[in-house]
Amino acid sequence: MLSGMRKAQQGWLGKIIVTIMFGFLILSFGIWGIGDIFRITHREVVASTGSSDITTLAYRDAFQNELQRLSAQSRHNVTTAQALAAGLDRQVLSGLLSDAALDQKAHQLGLALSDATIAQAVFSDPVFKGPDGNFDPARFNEALRQSGYTEASFLREQRGLYLRRQLGEALAGNPPIPSIMLDALHRFGAETRSVDYIVLPPSAVGEIAPPDDAALNAFYEGRKAEFASPEYRSLVLLALDPKTLARPETITESEARAEYDKEKATRFTTAEKRTIERIPYKNAADAQADAAKLAAGTSFDEVASARGLSGEDLSLGTTTKDALDDPKLAEAAFSLAQNVPSGVVDTKFGPVILRVTAIEPATVKSFEEVLPLLRLELATARAKTSLRDLRDKIEDQRASAKPVAEIATALDLPVLKIDAVDASGVGKDGKPVAGIPDKDTVLRAAFQAEIGGDNDAVSLRDGGYLWFDVTNIERAHDRSLSEVKDEVVKAWTVDQRSLALAKKAADLVKRIDGGTPISDIGAENKLEVNSVDGVTRSSTPPGLSPAAVNSIFGVKAGGAGYALGADGASRIVFKVKSAILPAADQSQAAALSPRLKTAVEDDMLQAYVQKLEGDLGTSIDENAARNAVRGAEAP
Repeated sequence: MLSGMRKAQQGWLGKIIVTIMFGFLILSFGIWGIGDIFRITHREVVASTGSSDITTLAYRDAFQNELQRLSAQSRHNVTTAQALAAGLDRQVLSGLLSDAALDQKAHQLGLALSDATIAQAVFSDPVFKGPDGNFDPARFNEALRQSGYTEASFLREQRGLYLRRQLGEALAGNPPIPSIMLDALHRFGAETRSVDYIVLPPSAVGEIAPPDDAALNAFYEGRKAEFASPEYRSLVLLALDPKTLARPETITESEARAEYDKEKATRFTTAEKRTIERIPYKNAADAQADAAKLAAGTSFDEVASARGLSGEDLSLGTTTKDALDDPKLAEAAFSLAQNVPSGVVDTKFGPVILRVTAIEPATVKSFEEVLPLLRLELATARAKTSLRDLRDKIEDQRASAKPVAEIATALDLPVLKIDAVDASGVGKDGKPVAGIPDKDTVLRAAFQAEIGGDNDAVSLRDGGYLWFDVTNIERAHDRSLSEVKDEVVKAWTVDQRSLALAKKAADLVKRIDGGTPISDIGAENKLEVNSVDGVTRSSTPPGLSPAAVNSIFGVKAGGAGYALGADGASRIVFKVKSAILPAADQSQAAALSPRLKTAVEDDMLQAYVQKLEGDLGTSIDENAARNAVRGAEAP
């Protein structure tokens, strides 16, 4: 509809019609009492605590930011449905309410931070530091762009964060940890067990008979969602980025040569390095005496040994001249021949005698060697200017409701046409669709759009932009049993094999607990009996799985059990031979103190926030909260 309106406004008659239409629309709002359209004051509230409201927009933005963070962390697209199943929506809402409650308490207590303090905190944040260790404005601005903050909104958010942190540290900072708690935690973590075990492979239950129609149909009906077809979308993508637009062949050799000469010393030259040893002296007399011995033929190692020095005592490491902070020492060390001792050198730390044991000469990359790189870099920098101009042209065309494919043809730009892709980037052939830049970000935007929608450009990670059109949507739907029969039979067989294997493992455990040696069990099933000692709760020895380790500590010494194998299909049947609980060790227990303090601080702060929310009064509109995040799902 928006596209049609834009087209209508291209002529003078269309502009008049659209103006009249909106005039009647505004009048109807006034007659029917649908708010004051000149002052939009309505905010849908999903939750509130005290005087603070959590709006739909704030909640949805927080949810989407966390979803994006999880997707980046796991390196695959986490869908809204998956996030909801994991309870991410409740975690996000709980965090927003906690922050709101602490913000109100900080305000009541009159806590405040100066602008200078906030600025210093930002300058000191390692996230915003460049390779040289200093604050990098470009990195800071890029982080703001990717997170959707303005500088003002980011600093406002940081101010709240630091104030909440101050309040939390005042409430729960550095709590005393009872020694008995530390000792118990140490003994729990340091307990060791020895086990014998066998691994039952899936083949141990033999062949699984194929299901009859009734069993297969019942299995399919109970797990129909697993065999459903996901939503697929057809897309047209137009991506612009500096590297794509760069034309290295247009960079002349003289231009590249000028850049090479400018950066030769800093980028393309590797400074000479030397491995240096030194004998330090408390006074010049001792140094001069040893220098005379060296001149008379005594070796450097003999002089050092007489001083009780060797190895690390002598070494200054391998370093460049600029890295040495004493000019006299640097000058002397980098003028010596290899393995020839120096005379006495008066450094700012006292007299020393030096020896250079290895020399790595300086190297310089030739112009021919770096010419392709320089051409690409210069062309990329030049392309950034043309990218901005081209972006403006594309935006003008989009404002005229032109589809992406038509714009690309007019500007002689390549497009990527995708016949079908699901929200995770997989096509109907089950393989990832290639060529989608910033796949997770682009697909998230594409699966929130509709056919013919007025879609904003997506900002790409490398500084480029991407425009897209959704040309077709094949909604998610259940597939009939006949369509997926082979998949259902395979899943049913795997399921039945797993049940049979678990039953066999449980029967073997009963026999072991009844007195049958595990060695006999292994011999009967032609399986090797393995032994492992020193198993702890935090270890996963080769051959065992985390589930097996957990089960091993779930039975008493002498008991047996089983668990899922490391391959996710087999079963591990084990017997605990012994359990050793270590004696109290105050020094090792004390090492756990920082971690335990953090846990106790978190518990204390959580309890405080719960009490604070209760005192302030907290309410949640479940329907509004549910609709807010489900509104973020792909339509």
